[in-house]
Amino acid sequence: MSETSKIDWIVFDIETARDIEASCATKGEMWQRLRAGEGGLSVAVTWDSRTQDYELYDGWTVDELAERLESFPVSCVFNHHFDVDVIESLIGRRLVLPQVVDPLEWFRQANGEKPVKGSRLSLLAEWNLGLPKEGNGADAPHLFTDGKIAHLVRYCRGDVQRLRDLVRLARDNGTLLGPNGLVELPLPSWLKDLA
Repeated sequence: MSETSKIDWIVFDIETARDIEASCATKGEMWQRLRAGEGGLSVAVTWDSRTQDYELYDGWTVDELAERLESFPVSCVFNHHFDVDVIESLIGRRLVLPQVVDPLEWFRQANGEKPVKGSRLSLLAEWNLGLPKEGNGADAPHLFTDGKIAHLVRYCRGDVQRLRDLVRLARDNGTLLGPNGLVELPLPSWLKDLA
C-alpha cells in the first residue's frame, strides 16, 4: 500500500480542572456532572499523524481543540463517552468525528458488550507496552489548582503517547493483552491503513 493511501488520525486526552466529588452524593452523579462540563477542562493534549507532534489546549482554547479533532477522519481516545461528552458540553454542540477509535470499546465488544474489569489505560499500557502510568486522572484538578501545570501536561501527554502506541500495536497485531490474557480485538478493517 502506498503512503498516500494511509489514513490520517489524531489521538487526544483531556483532564478536568475542578474536583467536584465533595459536592456529589454518589460517584455516578459525579461522573454525570463531569461529563456535563461542570469540572471544566484544565488541559488537553493531541498527537497527530500529519505533524507527528503534540499540541496543547486548555479551557480557553477548547473550541480550537474541537476544530482540530474534526479536521481528521479518525480520532482516537480512551473512554470516548467521557472525553467527547466533556468537550461537547464545553463548546455547546456535538462534535463531528467521522470515526472514533476507542480501545476500551474494543475490549467491551470482545467481551460481549459487557464491561471488562481491569481494562484501564494504565494497566493496558503496562501489560502491552511495559509503560506504567505515572499518576492518576483524579489528581488532575489538584495539579491544576496547585499550579503544577508542567506536571499536568506531562501526565496528559503520557496518556496520549500510551494510547497512540496501544492503537499501533493493535493495528499491527490484531490483539492486545487484557486482564484475562491475549484478546482478539474486533478491529475495523480500515484500521490497518492508519498512517
